[in-house]
Amino acid sequence: MSEPIRILCVEDHPVFREGLSTIIGSQPDLLLVAYAGNAVEAMAEFRRHRPDITLMDLRLPGSNGTDALIAIRGEFPRARIIMLTSSDGDGEIQRAMRAGSSAYLLKSMPKDELLAVIRSVHTGKRHVPPEIAARLAEHLGDNDLTTRELEVLRLIERRFKLSGLTERKDLKDFDWNYNPKNPRREILELANLKFIDAREDALFIGSPGVGKSHIAKALALLAVQRGYTVFYREAHILVEDINQARELGELRKYRATIKAADLVVIDDLFLRKLPPHAGDELADVIMSRYEKASTLITSNREIDDWAKLLGDAVIVTPLLDRLMHHGHLLKFVGKSWRLKESAERIARERQTA
Repeated sequence: MSEPIRILCVEDHPVFREGLSTIIGSQPDLLLVAYAGNAVEAMAEFRRHRPDITLMDLRLPGSNGTDALIAIRGEFPRARIIMLTSSDGDGEIQRAMRAGSSAYLLKSMPKDELLAVIRSVHTGKRHVPPEIAARLAEHLGDNDLTTRELEVLRLIERRFKLSGLTERKDLKDFDWNYNPKNPRREILELANLKFIDAREDALFIGSPGVGKSHIAKALALLAVQRGYTVFYREAHILVEDINQARELGELRKYRATIKAADLVVIDDLFLRKLPPHAGDELADVIMSRYEKASTLITSNREIDDWAKLLGDAVIVTPLLDRLMHHGHLLKFVGKSWRLKESAERIARERQTA
């Protein structure tokens, strides 16, 4: 039997440290040899144990993980260090990458991903999750990325262009405090994207400007970055595209594209008046994907109004039945952030006038 992979854990948070200890301890080929709670302790423990892999928190008290990484690799150039971060937008990741980190992982990663990366890095490979690589690409040149990382970025960009998304929204940019009654916990649960793997649907209901579209677009972008195929359209555009595809004799091809997507996002349903028979088109989309793939819809109108707005109660009943059978219903409440921004802009203009 080969020797276990010896691991040093540099982490100051006791709960996360205990979780890592449990995970590593459950694997016969891994051995946790020491802990460290700051950069100074990390250097001392590395000298003492010479671990095969170091798990390093990017944020440490007094200093940070990148400083510890630089110090360790300055003395031990072949050290393999995996950086752990709570946010894919952490600017310190760029510095750590240039300093020679072997991998980057979000602390929210699944257990199996952590174990797979530890074993992969031990063989000499590097690992950068797509959602982190996408952000790094905005600031780093091609020379800072491996061939594989560049391939991942090109695939992400291609998936983004094919998705129909026109902007990159992010959950970290969402102002949770402005409308504190919004369903934050449920939103963050959806952000793990397990609902896509489970082929479940979601419906966001709420008045205009409370954040439904922001969250829907952020989840769609996250899905793109994680390798899922996404199809995004505003509801009225979707109906227009279907009608145009029918006129061009390409309806079967267009419907196949929609059906094949891992996640379809239909945004702003009923924000604009829909043409006759729109209910039939929407029902066809939802029913064709029922229990096969995920559909997310945002709407500013309560479910009770849908029959009147679509002009066909017979269609609405089976449509909602399938959408909600394995669905997540999230209700957004509060004030419009667009009105807030408009008021702030007007106030600034008056101050400078």
